Amino acid sequence: MGRILGFAGGLAWIVATYLVIPVLAFENLGPIDAVKRSSSILKARFGTVTRSGLRFGAIFAGLSIAALVVFGLGVVLIAGQTFVVGVPVAVAGFAALIGIAMYAQAAGMYMRTILYRFATERPIPDLGVDVEGAFRSQ
Repeated sequence: MGRILGFAGGLAWIVATYLVIPVLAFENLGPIDAVKRSSSILKARFGTVTRSGLRFGAIFAGLSIAALVVFGLGVVLIAGQTFVVGVPVAVAGFAALIGIAMYAQAAGMYMRTILYRFATERPIPDLGVDVEGAFRSQ
């Protein structure tokens, strides 16, 4: 029961703080009020934020799985005593995993900022794509 409550509490915290950084950056609020504001934005625009987050997550999950497969292939080659090919393949897969994780974090924060601006009906910078169309219900 404790693990379930801990999981539920952790999930609630993640959801409540999803837009805290953009709220802190764009609104003159303290940390506690920023968490409350982030939570209220998510309640008002839950569908838009959820769909966008899932699309974004799916893209980086696919890239991460591909890099993990390359890394696994390298490990299998190393285990089969094919070091000359296996080591570079494993290193390339591992480097790709790190690069994808770093890019996903940076792009995720950018996406949250754009979502925040959309959810609060603030102007969205011209990104060369139809951002509002991407966030609308399909």
